[in-house]
Amino acid sequence: MKRRLIDWSRGGGAAVALLLVCGFPAAAQTFDVYYLSVGSSDYAQASAADAARGIRGFRNLRSANKSAVRVAGLLQDAGSPFGITITSDPSHPVRKSDVLRGLDSLMRTARQAGSGRPLLFVYLAGHGVSEGLGWNHFTIPGDFTYRSPISRTPILELGERTVYAAEVVDTLEWSKIPFVLLLDNCTEGEQENFSVGVLTAEAARNANDVMATVRFMNEFHGANPVVFSSRPGTTVDAVRDPLDASSQVLVAPLSRRLMMMYDRALRAHQSMTLRTFVNDLVSPTFDPVAGAGVTVWDGSSLAGTLVPSNPLRRGRHVRFLGSTLR
Repeated sequence: MKRRLIDWSRGGGAAVALLLVCGFPAAAQTFDVYYLSVGSSDYAQASAADAARGIRGFRNLRSANKSAVRVAGLLQDAGSPFGITITSDPSHPVRKSDVLRGLDSLMRTARQAGSGRPLLFVYLAGHGVSEGLGWNHFTIPGDFTYRSPISRTPILELGERTVYAAEVVDTLEWSKIPFVLLLDNCTEGEQENFSVGVLTAEAARNANDVMATVRFMNEFHGANPVVFSSRPGTTVDAVRDPLDASSQVLVAPLSRRLMMMYDRALRAHQSMTLRTFVNDLVSPTFDPVAGAGVTVWDGSSLAGTLVPSNPLRRGRHVRFLGSTLR
């Protein structure tokens, strides 16, 4: 069952579908982590002619590629049997189709492996925007341009042309394999409310009821953790690399916290559970440099060991440039 994008610009109410989510038993186990790690550092820029017509592109983000590579490397060190890394360069932007094909390959490989303990780990780094009504979240692909301001872009168009978070979650839920999704994006947008001055009092209440339902859906109250780098509707900046303080290339905030946790566990030969991992991603005190991530997941529906105490590097790990997946 798919989540619905609501085009508020067309006015009127909309029916909201209830979601069926798959639950997983909270049994103690060590997961076999199959990962997709995506970094989009290079973005299309508008030509002079397009710029004169108000067309814009996003600035490049050196931190995204670096973050995706670092995350992939640490997951390999922790014993992942298979992983896909996708990064960009100026000639090979990461497209929406790259992410979707990567997801398909990841799920297919995990199913074919026949492991009794698979966990899909999806990490997306790059620009992102979120709209203020339903808190729909969109990761921006490298080939995306828009007519300024981006707030005028129709929501349905954003859903078609970007990596829509709910579409990713729907795809992962369809696989019926437990998963973790980290959205390590900078976000733009503001929380908005219908006011009585725009609609009648009854219509305003009804519209806000629908928005509250859509927002609840897009917070992802399910069995699997979905973690945002910041509260939708706020912005977040890249931060210093915790493993290389002298580096001039920054990293995305969730990747910084992941690096700190994985490096600590691997060096000390200590196991780390999924619950500890997510708790530290969103803890306000774990790391004062990188702001706390955001999730509604409470850890009650999915349990297991994410990093074993003595992992072995193994398996097959592949890396692609954007626009080269077929």
